[in-house]
Amino acid sequence: MQSLIDRLRQTSGLHLDINGLSGSSPALFLARCLHQLRTTICCLVPTDEHLESLARDLAFFTDARVLLYPSFEIPPYTPLTPDPATTGTRLSTLYQLRDSGEPLMVLASIEAVQRLVIPPPALEDSCELIIRGEEIDRDQLIADLAEMGYESSDLVRQVGDLAVRGGIIDLFPPPTSGEPCL
Repeated sequence: MQSLIDRLRQTSGLHLDINGLSGSSPALFLARCLHQLRTTICCLVPTDEHLESLARDLAFFTDARVLLYPSFEIPPYTPLTPDPATTGTRLSTLYQLRDSGEPLMVLASIEAVQRLVIPPPALEDSCELIIRGEEIDRDQLIADLAEMGYESSDLVRQVGDLAVRGGIIDLFPPPTSGEPCL
């Protein structure tokens, strides 16, 4: 394992295909790479079904943040809308990659990385930090949220929902840390 990590260190900037690992050995190898190389690592897996089990195995070997980048699970060019939770997870992962100052582990399926990704400037322009107690232009915030793709509804139930009741704005943003927004 150490010889592979040394080879990765020597080929920085290039990719190295490593396969043939089984069981929890991929997670052990990735955790050691993350610890020794001290850089963000993206691991591509064949399908989305592999993401959760690899993430669970990684949690056993490292306390580093593991981000999932799932596929939309619908064929391209179909008239179907992707699941809002999947879209939220993808956006959250891209945001955390941009915003993180620490090495992260990103797990993605082959299908997920074959789709177009929002350009970094567009992602940055679509982010709004809202702080409890801060004064903000209510109407402008509602307009900005609608422009970002939030759907107006009576009750907020899923990522991307927005409900306005008088002076109360209730919204369900994409997850950013696994912790609920309060």
